[in-house]
Amino acid sequence: MKSTRMPTARLLPQILYSGVLVMSLISRPGLSAQTGPFSPTDWPSTIDSSATVDFGIFDAGASFSTPAGWNDTVTLSGGGDQAFQSITLAGLTGDQSTSTYLNFADTAFANWADTPALDILLQVYGNGDLYHADGSGISFNFLTGTLLTAPPHNLFAAPAGTTPAGANNSQWNWILVSITNAVSPITHQRYVGFVPANAGANAQNGGVNGGTLRLQNLPGIIVRAVAIGPQGAFGTSNQVNVFLPPPACPDEPPVNLAFVDLNTHVTNNLIVLDNGDQTVGYQNDVGPANDRRIGVQATATFMNFGILSNYLGVACNSPRPMKVCVEVYDDPLLAGASFGPEMYANDNSGDTSTYAGPLFTLAGSDQWVRVAFWVPNVALAGINTTPLTGGPRMVFNGGSPFFDRIELGILRAGTNALAGLDPDPTFYLDPNICTTNYGNYAELDLPNGIKNNLDVGTSGGDQPMVVEMAGPAGDQRLSLRPDGTANNIQFSILNGAFGPTYQDNARVAQVLTYYDDPTMVGATLYPQVYQSWVGGVSTLKFPNQNMVAVTLKGTDKWLDAYFELPDANFTGVNQGPQSLVRYETTPATNGVPASGFVHVSRVRYAVIRTCGPNDGNNLLQASKPLAELGDTVSGFQDSFTGATRNTNWVALGDGGDNYLQQGGLLKVFANHGGPNHLVYNAPGYSNDAQEVLARIRVVGFQAGEASRGGIGVGIGTNSQGMNLLFRDDLAEASVRHLNLVDDTRASGPGNLTNAWSNNTWYWLRLRQAAKLDGSITVFGKVWLADWATPEPPDWQLTWLDSALQTPHRTGLAGISASSGDALAQFEVSYILIEAVGLPRVEVSAAATAPAIQAPSFFGSGITQTDAGVSVTWFGPGSLVASPVVTGPWTNVVSTTNSYTTPKASLKAAEFYQLRYTP
Repeated sequence: MKSTRMPTARLLPQILYSGVLVMSLISRPGLSAQTGPFSPTDWPSTIDSSATVDFGIFDAGASFSTPAGWNDTVTLSGGGDQAFQSITLAGLTGDQSTSTYLNFADTAFANWADTPALDILLQVYGNGDLYHADGSGISFNFLTGTLLTAPPHNLFAAPAGTTPAGANNSQWNWILVSITNAVSPITHQRYVGFVPANAGANAQNGGVNGGTLRLQNLPGIIVRAVAIGPQGAFGTSNQVNVFLPPPACPDEPPVNLAFVDLNTHVTNNLIVLDNGDQTVGYQNDVGPANDRRIGVQATATFMNFGILSNYLGVACNSPRPMKVCVEVYDDPLLAGASFGPEMYANDNSGDTSTYAGPLFTLAGSDQWVRVAFWVPNVALAGINTTPLTGGPRMVFNGGSPFFDRIELGILRAGTNALAGLDPDPTFYLDPNICTTNYGNYAELDLPNGIKNNLDVGTSGGDQPMVVEMAGPAGDQRLSLRPDGTANNIQFSILNGAFGPTYQDNARVAQVLTYYDDPTMVGATLYPQVYQSWVGGVSTLKFPNQNMVAVTLKGTDKWLDAYFELPDANFTGVNQGPQSLVRYETTPATNGVPASGFVHVSRVRYAVIRTCGPNDGNNLLQASKPLAELGDTVSGFQDSFTGATRNTNWVALGDGGDNYLQQGGLLKVFANHGGPNHLVYNAPGYSNDAQEVLARIRVVGFQAGEASRGGIGVGIGTNSQGMNLLFRDDLAEASVRHLNLVDDTRASGPGNLTNAWSNNTWYWLRLRQAAKLDGSITVFGKVWLADWATPEPPDWQLTWLDSALQTPHRTGLAGISASSGDALAQFEVSYILIEAVGLPRVEVSAAATAPAIQAPSFFGSGITQTDAGVSVTWFGPGSLVASPVVTGPWTNVVSTTNSYTTPKASLKAAEFYQLRYTP
């Protein structure tokens, strides 16, 4: 039993405490007062040459004045998700991360066993990979500790702050960060400096995967040198993290695509060069008999392109990912030949890199094919394009095909108007995804022995798994569950069922059939991590657990959980030969991994292609909890998670603004008068063709005609519209039900007599469809919002134009509240309003809605009038009163969530409590 106390009739004094914060600035001897920026050709002058320091320099040509006592013991541990490659920029060489992590391996890691805090000094190249697309710093940390052979793992993600401002300057910079070398509660030793006796494989340097400190969240970072030491060994961050401004250079233009189309004789600031080792020839009537075009063909080693008038920017602009697109004739005579980008500039100083991705191999289909390549960090200095700017040049193996159209596109960043946009999404890394050459469905059904290109993944490491029988007494099934401490499960894709790993990111639907175990109520299941192409680099992505996880409720049934990944590739995470995503289960009880050993008996994957004959086809559509989940629609959605309500929400009706946004919920109170609505008052959206979807939970409801709550469309300024409402009126149906209501005019035909319950989440969908002839039809449906029940494919209520009163309702869409002070308190955790004229939005609702919350007083809880003192509250609580704060307490009789103590009955003092049992 919990209670919330509210005093009335007596004003309690407020006692204010004040404090003084005293700060003492104490100088530290031995620290140089010099500050950066420091030259990249030597260590910063702020270093302490007497400190114990382990270091590594990754440029063989570097010549640093390194203190004699420092230890040259740090290298990079590569492979897997911590790969790197050498790169030269501004004449200096470093190592660039080509995956998600960069792992520093210190063979002298035992030096830090008694060091409580570590300073890490890095020389990095300043580019956009250090920052988010909007230019803000990236929060990153160093993973410390080791994997263990017995639970739990001894790992700690030591935060290192965010990347300091100003380092995106196209120069080599020194950056100093600090981390805490925490003490492990498992080993009682510091994470860095000690290897437990039961450490797993590759812990030889005191960390994971052969390293000591794994840098996370900065894929693409370029490091030339690193030094590790105790706090203060390199000065302070205020001294070191000072950077030169970037060289003077014009801003990047708000355009992102240059192209030439030979067949239509159109050029947008791009030409094909014809000189030196990059000569070309032109030919008419190239292609299949029904599609002859003008084509250009390389007649030397390379083909190269010049950008006119610095259209995409100038050579000193920051390197950006570039999309190189060609429309190529897939000549049957050249089947097996390949082509693709070769060399490109990576800065404005003459440094170059070689394209590391795959070339495209001609299949000989006798068709014109659109092919794309993503090349990371391309500078516009070009290769042999002077005086023009340029991108990568093309190379050919086994023959030179004809091109009809060539495009160079840039993935913009920062505040550029085109930031984050694909320059031309109609060109693909693998155009076969637009055909039927690759499959779009795979299934593993363990109880029935089905392995349709999907199987259980490899057990071991941080994803040990067990296959065993589980389920309710009458429905035991063979199923997979996690084991050990990591609570991960994994599945492998067989036979390249969806095509090669190198293809455009795929939108993939998944349905996992899991046992909703009564002993694991509160455990969750969700897609934890997957890989995605970002600017040509395969990068780990982590879905928002709070949005996608399904929570076990203990129904003792096998249920289906639906997930979607919008942009996955098939590289997989710790699983080969291909996989989609690693799933994680969180325990119901913290620290008890077995309370999260959720069993999964069946897994289904469906790739939703974005082109070709299967464009938009989702073979798991019937399992979706929401029909448009993951789709992009014209609409507005709100999860009510902000501190304040969106200002476009406007209350209409006599009841006023009795709507409170709190804890991820919109709480709707009983209202005076009626009808009452909260409408989304954004300008410009259709006033007669609207659709509203909302997840609603009733927390208090009394029988009677005036009690109502739900959603509405076509709501006018008089607060009258069309509604889909929760009802409990015996005059309409013998049980609790839902129906369509035309405010003040009529109730719709039929009811949904589903005997809905308090404190249960439901989805409500209401549509008003207006036709060109002026007729209108209103539709409604309701289903359980447990993320296991799919949305019904058909409408359950229909109100035809011929039965509607006129004039038809027009106006705004939103939420419908109660009338006449009747008790109808409910909560909304998500709403989607769809209408022409609203901006495009990707539909994204959390899989699990907030749990039941404690009752709370509305506003101050107390209002005093001539009639008496009124107490108003929200939620499933009972009100008790006492003249003294210590009780005893007397139950207050109230059928609503408001109670008024008449003025004549007021005592000298009276206290109220809300009581409820969670």
